[in-house]
Amino acid sequence: MPDRSTSTSPDTPDQYIRPYTDIEGNVIETAWMPSSAKEAKAKGATLYWTGKPCLRGHTAPRYASNGGCVRCNRERDRTPERREKCRERNRRWYRANREHVAEGMREYYEENADRYAAHYGKAAAEKRVPGCTPPDYDIEAVIPLYAEARRLTNETGVQHHVDHAIPLVLGGQHVASNLRVVTAEENQAKGQIERQLVAAATGADPIERVKVVWRDIRDNLAELVGYELAAQIYMVAMEVATETARSYRRDA
Repeated sequence: MPDRSTSTSPDTPDQYIRPYTDIEGNVIETAWMPSSAKEAKAKGATLYWTGKPCLRGHTAPRYASNGGCVRCNRERDRTPERREKCRERNRRWYRANREHVAEGMREYYEENADRYAAHYGKAAAEKRVPGCTPPDYDIEAVIPLYAEARRLTNETGVQHHVDHAIPLVLGGQHVASNLRVVTAEENQAKGQIERQLVAAATGADPIERVKVVWRDIRDNLAELVGYELAAQIYMVAMEVATETARSYRRDA
């Protein structure tokens, strides 16, 4: 453990590391903590560290509010009696503050509606096509798209959706670069066309079927999304059809 007598207290908690033992006996490295409750309260911290064991022998952080040992508190919380007591206390508090809680939840949702929408969009996409969200998915880059869809819906009175430019079922990913804001009508029309391509690309004789379907739908799709994106969708559909054809040949 570093010598506090020769070291200068840092300005931020994460500049200084000190270990303590958790409830399972594991040695945990925690961020720097004040050395007294008074110092903790002055800095707005909830915990402080003395380096001395409590009455039960735990060398662990303590609460600035009452000097209680964090580990002792967690051990008490683990007993069935303590858990039931806490649950009952929480239930009583909720019954007495139900309207206040509901109002707080409404306010929080209104302030974070776009973040909620982005989380829901990700969950819905993963439900449709598991694995469509990459490991480096950046929700902060996606939220502005949902904000824009909501803004346009409110300003125009026309429902707007966040659409996947390259469909998920054709290998598109749920990432900001593959998302765009369109009207609900356009999104639904595009979806109907894409389903025809998917059915052709994943059925028997897929390559020829995709070519046939493409001749029927390319003008309508290009009118909806533009020729460049329509061409990208066709190329992706052909890639899926080619892989499907290979699978048929392997299984034959």
